[in-house]
Amino acid sequence: MTVRNRPKPVVLYLGSYEPELWRLHLDPGAHISRIFTFGYYEQVVDAPAGVPVTVLGYNDGVSCMYGWELAESEGGCPFFDTMVRVRQLTGLVESSFQGCYAGDHFVVPHSDGPPQPCQCSHLTGDETIELRDVSLPGCEDLKHESQYCLTSAGGTLAVLGLDSGTVCPLTTGPGVALDPISPTLAWRGEAAYACVSGAGLVRASLQDGTVDVGQMPCTAVTVDDAGRLVVSTAPHDGSDSRTSLYAFESWPDALAGRAVTVYPGSGFGLLPERLTVRDGVVYTAWHSTNTIERSDLVTGQALASVTLQGYDGWILGLSVTGDGRMVIPGDIWGSTVRVFDRATGELDEALTPAVPVTGVACVDRR
Repeated sequence: MTVRNRPKPVVLYLGSYEPELWRLHLDPGAHISRIFTFGYYEQVVDAPAGVPVTVLGYNDGVSCMYGWELAESEGGCPFFDTMVRVRQLTGLVESSFQGCYAGDHFVVPHSDGPPQPCQCSHLTGDETIELRDVSLPGCEDLKHESQYCLTSAGGTLAVLGLDSGTVCPLTTGPGVALDPISPTLAWRGEAAYACVSGAGLVRASLQDGTVDVGQMPCTAVTVDDAGRLVVSTAPHDGSDSRTSLYAFESWPDALAGRAVTVYPGSGFGLLPERLTVRDGVVYTAWHSTNTIERSDLVTGQALASVTLQGYDGWILGLSVTGDGRMVIPGDIWGSTVRVFDRATGELDEALTPAVPVTGVACVDRR
């Protein structure tokens, strides 16, 4: 391993499944402050004199010796768990991540220059179009219903008609499969956004079915009254108190971390997984409940909660519309969709969709 000269000392965390001898080469002026090692088998470090080496036992290190990027972080080596443990051990926070499964020579840092700019794919779908004017490929007939929603059903985005209960998969086939862990869905013109479990923030084009993965942590996503994308990055396990909501003007802004506004989140708890915004109010819910919490978007101040009439169960999506309705897929697998009065919680109607649905973003009723 080659360690280059850089302004700050380097802390190395060296891990391998196999027994390893780590040979270190320091460029002139390079400095290592400490070294951690971890592995199923013995790890030996040929370190410069005076550099402390800490050998971690199985219960002290991370679960694995490699780390996938965010969108491939499922399985035995989840990105969040790995990085949280490394932060605890080193007292530092990473500024970049370079994934690697195997190799025989490593250089730290990987590059001398500034990070390469993100190469964003060509985006399809106009996000400025009013929702009722958006073309819904293969599902245009449902636009004649008084109210309809974008949803996820059978592993793809679909349209749910609230008059008929019809569920129509978009013929472009945007592969967005929401689940009870991450059931929020944001709809901006010809694009939809979701927080996919194990993948983070994704953008789906309704026009050609393209799905882009942002490599960005995401617990919930919605749209504010100005049409901006609003993202919660609080982790699902509650290990962090990052409950602020970040508002972005566009997908490229979200990828670059250019939040135009940061809303406080003190009013809606640590796990805003079910979340939507309407008229300056944030609506959130626990995964299974009869209560919808409300807070002021700008100040974070808690407002009076809403008790759902005749329902206490799974909240598998949440959409509040301008006509005063609150749409919630529920029961265990989204086999029922209930519509409540957003102010009183009174049940307006309940329907059984043709197939179970998860996540909703609805147009106003006409």
